[in-house]
Amino acid sequence: MNKIIKSLLFTFATVAIITACDKIDEPFLKPSGQTGGDDTTKVVKKVLLEDFTGHKCTNCPAAAIIAKNLATQYPDRIITIGVHAGYFAKADQLGDFTASYSNATSEELNTFYGVESNPAGLINRTATDGQVVFGKDQWETLVNLELAKEAEMSITLKTVYNQSTRLLNITADVKSLKDLSGLYNIVFAIIEDSLQSPQKNVDAFAGNTPIIYDYVHMHVLRGNLNGTFGSELNSTEGISSGSIITKYASTTLDSKWVAKNIKIVAYVINRSSDKYQTSVIQAEEKEIID
Repeated sequence: MNKIIKSLLFTFATVAIITACDKIDEPFLKPSGQTGGDDTTKVVKKVLLEDFTGHKCTNCPAAAIIAKNLATQYPDRIITIGVHAGYFAKADQLGDFTASYSNATSEELNTFYGVESNPAGLINRTATDGQVVFGKDQWETLVNLELAKEAEMSITLKTVYNQSTRLLNITADVKSLKDLSGLYNIVFAIIEDSLQSPQKNVDAFAGNTPIIYDYVHMHVLRGNLNGTFGSELNSTEGISSGSIITKYASTTLDSKWVAKNIKIVAYVINRSSDKYQTSVIQAEEKEIID
């Protein structure tokens, strides 16, 4: 594989085992779930929707509404990451658009997948008809196609966050639900909700035009903890059914980030340097504190 991975932060840590009790003091332990519907044993395929956006993109608020509606329609099945990158995400030194939400990870993703305009989205990074980047009006159809597929992996996330030191430790248990061929990477992304700053807008249904001054940006990608395209999940070809692979990551939260608004998104992708071959196998997300 070509070494296109540029790590932002990459530290593995051993997470302490916490026994069950009525009250848990810091650090807080939060395991993720992997169920769907009323069947508590069924693993469902989740869809990672990466929304390439920017505060100067006039049609992006409408795209955000589409993503939110999909998440509402399919609860616990849609995981959204807002990727602020490219021309429309640039921050000004003065004026309304001084907020900066882009970063090295978002810019590398933007370049790698060839995003030329916003809004644009990746739906599980799955290629369809020779495309991997799609306009907002195509998202619902493509999401439904992904939701119809059977889950091939499950991801169980545990997070341990210490509010005093702001140290965050993450454990991901990845279980293969069938015999799988190929090589895979796991990615740990950190996103932040509820960031308020002006946003250009042309859709009156989405808010004030031409600028929504109190716009709330959700699912903002702050960076990846183990490189833009993650780190290896399996080092040899294939994963047998029932195998569980455990991976760790840790970071100290940036002092500007609000911990209660932070989530970790873990997802497994096909390991490839070809943008048409990096599809998402499974994804999971967890808030780091209640």
